[in-house]
Amino acid sequence: MKLSPEEAGPYLAQLAALVTVARPGALFLPPRPVLDLLAFLGRARPRAGPPAVEVHRASGLPVGRLLARLLAHQQAVRAFLASHRAKATRASSSYHVALAATELPPVSRTSARLMGREGRRLRLLLAHDATRPDGLWLRLTVQLTQAGNRPLPLDRQDQATVPEPLARALADVAANAALSAAWPALERAAGVTVHEVERGVLGPFVSSAVPRLPRGPAEDQAAAPPGRPPGSSPPPPAQPAQAAARGRALQQPGAVGGASSVLSLADALGGALGPGGGVLSLVLERAGESVRAARCVDLWGHPPVLPEPLLRRGVRAFRERRLICTPGLEAQVKVVAPGCLVRAR
Repeated sequence: MKLSPEEAGPYLAQLAALVTVARPGALFLPPRPVLDLLAFLGRARPRAGPPAVEVHRASGLPVGRLLARLLAHQQAVRAFLASHRAKATRASSSYHVALAATELPPVSRTSARLMGREGRRLRLLLAHDATRPDGLWLRLTVQLTQAGNRPLPLDRQDQATVPEPLARALADVAANAALSAAWPALERAAGVTVHEVERGVLGPFVSSAVPRLPRGPAEDQAAAPPGRPPGSSPPPPAQPAQAAARGRALQQPGAVGGASSVLSLADALGGALGPGGGVLSLVLERAGESVRAARCVDLWGHPPVLPEPLLRRGVRAFRERRLICTPGLEAQVKVVAPGCLVRAR
């Protein structure tokens, strides 16, 4: 759905504030490019009128094609400045010059760096950053060991060039629902030994600054709490006991089904978001030899399941969801999402 300029301003400001509070860490996409993207989405282009921001109905985030358009425009401006030997600066009052100097999130980018050497074996850290079409920002990191006569070439800063087959395999794993897919995909594609796989996802986001997002019949059926017909009006703000009951209902197998967590969270909170209320979700998944025990701290996730060959190798999996909310919602969200880490500052 498209937001009017009057809706887009508060929406982008609230999302930026929660990204800042989240402090996601190295296993997530860096927040600075995300914040710069949100700033430019809210900035009017010369002779283009007020910005139009389109929000994905499932994630509650700006759709990925908005970033793709900005990156294409940025590339054109950089080429123009280079042809005129002009330098871009972030502090410029010109929209185009400031955009050229800004680092935006990637649509898809893969990098690798050296972690250590063991004889002819290289311990590498690979990272794949992506912005999905639904707007979710994700980072997949993989620790692996490469042996043999043809290791990845390294530059003077110990950065490695990632061959195309390995980059494709990383992108496929990043989009796969199961982290366990990394082991067969990467070990077959590149002749490596995978040790650790981690995926950090920034989003979804639910906000009172956005009108209730429309959804399809399947999502409506899946997200409707027990006792409320699909398609009916959202309930009034939940009292603590009611919120706890909704939270327990969402934990039952099949209660959420294929609905996105942003819709489930909106339903669980009912009308409690109130003016200026918002909740940003962060999901971290880890699978590897250093994970001590399988664990899932995610109201809308599933316990990690690994195939027997990986279990025999000592691989275990972990998943957690963090919820970052506006200050007035902290107590309410903690009731609705027991066990999840909830922060408002």
